[in-house]
Amino acid sequence: MADVVLFSYREESTVLHRLHPLTKVLAMIAFSIALSLKSGNEPTPLTLLSCIPIIMMIVVRFPLRIYVKRMGFFVIVACIIGGFRYLATQQAVTSIMEVVRFFDFIAIGLLFADSTAADDLSRAIGTLFGRIIGKSGYRFAATVEIALYSLPLVFETVAKCMDARKSRLESAWKHPVRQSISIGTSTLWMIIARGEQLADALEGRLFDPSRPRKSNWSFTWCDILFLLVVLLLLAGIWIMGTTFS
Repeated sequence: MADVVLFSYREESTVLHRLHPLTKVLAMIAFSIALSLKSGNEPTPLTLLSCIPIIMMIVVRFPLRIYVKRMGFFVIVACIIGGFRYLATQQAVTSIMEVVRFFDFIAIGLLFADSTAADDLSRAIGTLFGRIIGKSGYRFAATVEIALYSLPLVFETVAKCMDARKSRLESAWKHPVRQSISIGTSTLWMIIARGEQLADALEGRLFDPSRPRKSNWSFTWCDILFLLVVLLLLAGIWIMGTTFS
């Protein structure tokens, strides 16, 4: 696994990979809500919340060291967030907490994408919403699938563009504004070209977003137990944050 693409699926047989896709969606939504609540602004609750994705990464043997090499963009965004937060509050602790919260969102997103195939999630969503809103549910599921396929495509394209410039020994610090515009333009055209290839491939397979596709996934006691553990942990952290704030 010499090279990886951010937010791409990694086929494994860990506990997280074997969970129902919708179970992981619900857990991710609950975690995101907990991070956004007022109690998540306190150092102790935020620290405990940050331990959840770290523990999950250890359990699923997430190759974080390999992914870190491709996370330069998120490091820059985190520095911008922390810098503006410090300018607004003049509090270093608050700025650090904002950066930690940002990386928590990124970590939970990486875990979800790493353990959930776009096709499995699309079939699960289509099976659920197709029973409620008919063909619109299947179209929505197909849209989600294409979006999940497109996200790693963007990061892969950016990585290839940066690698190509490094191989030409182009310095990113020489004329940084010009370099940023050039990289952005090149990346945009590459993404458009890859998008056209994806569209042609879907058209060639006579892809119909309204076509019902059955899911092979079913909820098990592991899904229920996982959700209960996650919800109990988040509720406990929320109670702790509201009690001692």
